[in-house]
Amino acid sequence: MFAWRAMRAIRVLRILKLLRFMPSLRVFWSAIISARHQLILFYSFIAIVMIIFGALMYLIEGPKYGFTTLNASVYWAIVTVTTVGYGDITPHTPLGRIVASVLIFDWLFGDCDSYRTDYHAHEQRVSKTSLAAKMSAVPAKPA
Repeated sequence: MFAWRAMRAIRVLRILKLLRFMPSLRVFWSAIISARHQLILFYSFIAIVMIIFGALMYLIEGPKYGFTTLNASVYWAIVTVTTVGYGDITPHTPLGRIVASVLIFDWLFGDCDSYRTDYHAHEQRVSKTSLAAKMSAVPAKPA
């Protein structure tokens, strides 16, 4: 039974053959391939942070408050960070609420910091471009 379902799931991957006929998807796929190391590092970091905060909540709150397993605690961390917030598992102890607040604000400030960094990099590119344009417009000194 399982083998049959696995074979059907693998057949779904045949749709990737359509990439040959869609140039824009080929560009997207090549960008993913070229950035695969950075993507692996990024998603590994996110997974580690989710596991750490999930383990903290499992140790602090415990089964009494819905954090019955490490998996349930990591699920809580993911739901919290993605701002879905189902509310099925919530911290009840003061220390658990502090850990939840740290997770939320750390993620929020991380997002704000990445936006600030992107803006700063954009400003540097604009200033370099405008400086290059000004330098090319200045006539050379006559000899």
